[in-house]
Amino acid sequence: MATALLDMSNTLLHTAKALNYTVPAVPSLGGAKDLAFKAFALTFFICRVVMPPFALIKPGLTDGRLMPVTSYYITNGLLLFIYSLQLFWFSKILKIAVGLDGGGDSDDVPASKTRKVAATAAGENRVKGE
Repeated sequence: MATALLDMSNTLLHTAKALNYTVPAVPSLGGAKDLAFKAFALTFFICRVVMPPFALIKPGLTDGRLMPVTSYYITNGLLLFIYSLQLFWFSKILKIAVGLDGGGDSDDVPASKTRKVAATAAGENRVKGE
């Protein structure tokens, strides 16, 4: 059940990522990209932040007492760890959805580094032109 619940948002994530990479070539898909990402964020919130305490953690803590003690602590410890990761990633998703991600063009290169490269390239063009 945990895998099914936590995987519900994956399709929308991949759709949003595909649209994100397609938008530079087809700018008219910008609205669809934003809609797909916001749908992903909403699905992520429902399936990975709201539902796990009721569907996974509470039953694990209450009904899991029938398990051997070591298994009980390991299983519930891992469930709580996974849930803390979901909260961490949701905070990152919210920053992107609201537009507080720094506005970088690439997932791998920070915006400040992109600006430095652009400034360096512009400076080289200026020097070559002189």
